[in-house]
Amino acid sequence: MPGKLTQNRQAVLNVLAKSVTALSAYDILDHLHRRDNKWKPATVYRALNYLIEANLVHRIESQQKFISCGHAHREEERHFLICDVCGSVEERLLRPSERSFFQTLAAESQFNLRAPYLEFRGTCHQCADAA
Repeated sequence: MPGKLTQNRQAVLNVLAKSVTALSAYDILDHLHRRDNKWKPATVYRALNYLIEANLVHRIESQQKFISCGHAHREEERHFLICDVCGSVEERLLRPSERSFFQTLAAESQFNLRAPYLEFRGTCHQCADAA
């Protein structure tokens, strides 16, 4: 992993770590501006790129948003449960049987699988209980 966890990178990571919902880069920028107006979009994006590479942050592809990593694991071993009501995101580890299923599916199609992960959309238990 190139570089180190600078103050800017740590500040971006702290914003994400305090959020239960995924945040866009501009959501992060808004949080950072509450403390200091020096922040620029490019600074946030550079920090996010580093944090993703360092496996400290994940990108929710379907929403183009980011969450802090909840597990110490390799990039391809995850899936996300995303609540359509409150926006909460729960990160889950892929089980070996799930990983094997995706590898077999890809191999049958002669597809080179880069990173198998899933995004499940639905309603979390708290929102379901409140309905």
